[in-house]
Amino acid sequence: PCLDNSSWFMDSGATNHVTVEQHNLASSSGYKSKEKLIVSNSSSLLIKHIGFANIVSKSRSLKLSNILHVPKITKNLISISQFISDNNVLVEFSSTCCVIKDKATKTILLQGILKDGLY
Repeated sequence: PCLDNSSWFMDSGATNHVTVEQHNLASSSGYKSKEKLIVSNSSSLLIKHIGFANIVSKSRSLKLSNILHVPKITKNLISISQFISDNNVLVEFSSTCCVIKDKATKTILLQGILKDGLY
């Protein structure tokens, strides 16, 4: 199975998973903190909700926890560091794709293809 690169992108600079659409969250609640999301151009964006979702692979479900719903973000982002920590996986990159593997078995769980400089 492949991550839908038109929907979600792996981001090594993101500290949280971020989505533009609240419907991407399996469950969510209003974001109570006054914190805003700071993006690469140093602008700050309002966080509306926080929630979680799952990505299904051939052998197991992978969780995306603490996803921030930010309506003004331009792409859905998966924080690589958070994803690795939450799911006990390895992420390998090549010039054309990224591969997510189970850390213990090295089984390939998902693949993402490089598109417009993003995986």
